[in-house]
Amino acid sequence: MNWKTHIKLTLPKLSSACHYTGSMKHWSNLTLKMISHAYFHSTVAYGVTFWGNSMDINKVLLLHKEVIRIMMGISPISTRIFTVPL
Repeated sequence: MNWKTHIKLTLPKLSSACHYTGSMKHWSNLTLKMISHAYFHSTVAYGVTFWGNSMDINKVLLLHKEVIRIMMGISPISTRIFTVPL
């Protein structure tokens, strides 16, 4: 079974949730956590057990990392310094 189409339709929703979280980054951490849970987590949780092992999951995980970076106040450039090349 291929979940590529479902992930392709889900990515714009997750991208807008990431953008919304980023536009609210000046709010408190608790508020950001609630926004992230309401917009991002609710979309990802729907069907993750089915498409969690799909080959296209990397795009979803990258958006999830971006939301976490926004919530923690970490720039994407500073996290690239500590990544280990494969």
